[in-house]
Amino acid sequence: MTTATVTYHELPNWETTSSSLLPRVPTMTSTASTFHSNLYQNPYDDDKWVMYRNSLAPNVSTSPALTAAVASSSALPTTFNSSQIPIKRVNKSRNRPFTVSCEELCLVCGDKASGYHYNALTCEGCKGFFRRSITRKATYYCKFGQNCEIDMYMRRKCQHCRLQKCSKIGMRAELVIPEEQCRIKREAKLRQRSIKASSSSIKSEESIEAPDTPSTVTSEMPIETQELISRLTSISKEFLMPSDEAMTSLSMNCSSSQVTLFQHLAELTILEAQLAHEFIRHLPGFSRLEEEDRRSIQKSSKSDLFLLRAVQRYDSSSDEIVYGNETYKYRMSESDYSQAGLHKSLSIFNFIRSLAKLSPDTTELALLQAIVIFSERDIFKKKSQIDEIQEIYTLALQQYIESNRPANQKTLYAKYIVKLADLKKINHTVNSSSSSSTTPTATSPMSLPLTTSDNYEWKEL
Repeated sequence: MTTATVTYHELPNWETTSSSLLPRVPTMTSTASTFHSNLYQNPYDDDKWVMYRNSLAPNVSTSPALTAAVASSSALPTTFNSSQIPIKRVNKSRNRPFTVSCEELCLVCGDKASGYHYNALTCEGCKGFFRRSITRKATYYCKFGQNCEIDMYMRRKCQHCRLQKCSKIGMRAELVIPEEQCRIKREAKLRQRSIKASSSSIKSEESIEAPDTPSTVTSEMPIETQELISRLTSISKEFLMPSDEAMTSLSMNCSSSQVTLFQHLAELTILEAQLAHEFIRHLPGFSRLEEEDRRSIQKSSKSDLFLLRAVQRYDSSSDEIVYGNETYKYRMSESDYSQAGLHKSLSIFNFIRSLAKLSPDTTELALLQAIVIFSERDIFKKKSQIDEIQEIYTLALQQYIESNRPANQKTLYAKYIVKLADLKKINHTVNSSSSSSTTPTATSPMSLPLTTSDNYEWKEL
């Protein structure tokens, strides 16, 4: 069986960058997740990203609702060019499993290929054979000198050489779901069928309509999409709130009356910058990019990310953004932002309110954050590679909405796209106002770290 060599590349310290657009962020160690790496090159990405890409390869066609939604955002400034709408839309078939044309053949036996399985183009027979061989840890022996020519006839005669051929063409054992997980999924499906049968019985007897359970809805998505979303939501949760130690170090916990509201908000925003930096660094697909593009993403996506993270922290009942964690909570209202000198607080809060009205769940917000992080920008060296990553997250969002939202909310995807366009417009206005100002007072929460990072001591999150 072949082995893959993974090269690890250490990203230079953030302090060495010439740009002053972001505060200095130290490399921090995360222990909450087994697949998180302290290096930018994540070996788990190399194993899994091809599977994500192949599973989600067919793009979602541009629906009339989406076209109308994008058209309604014509108020964007003309200076945005291609980056006005952060979604690259390509017209392809919608929501089908990744298949190939009938002319393509299995690279193992020459039979008709059904798609990419475990990182290689194979037929259903060779896919099942490889999966069974790996999950059962089977050992085969060749009777013909271990040099059999595998075709549709010999594939049944020599399992040893067939498995060797599978490895030779690039099928990867680490992509096979372990038998234990398969057993758990089978049992879950059986339980779900039993629940559905029981619900149907109750419905027929009592005429009570039983709603579908989340597991029934989620099972409609491809397994690769479910795994990608699971990883993304885990990362989002891990880097959503700062530690108690980081919160206790803030000057707002001191008794000094000289600490201003602006300084309070600045320190909270710097903590957000640290968390956002680590969230981006651990995103699936990020470690596959070139170092220069990784730096560009870190520097150019923070403003968009801050506003989307603010939606996660927004309390609609009090109309406040709740910073901190479960132990230390600090509420900031629109008037607090204005008193701190942030004159664009009205447009910022209006955006947060409008997006919050759509009631996005944590998964949808995490996917929206990933989409804006990998938005098209002129500064990228390999735009096509970043477009591909964004496309995967975009398709995952649409599949998630179609699987988890009721029928009357299927246009939610198009509404989210419009909100991302509004987000670009707001940040363009805010950043333009901030760059033209000669006063030290910032005009948005996105610019707070820029004015305070020189005097702030970074703390471990």
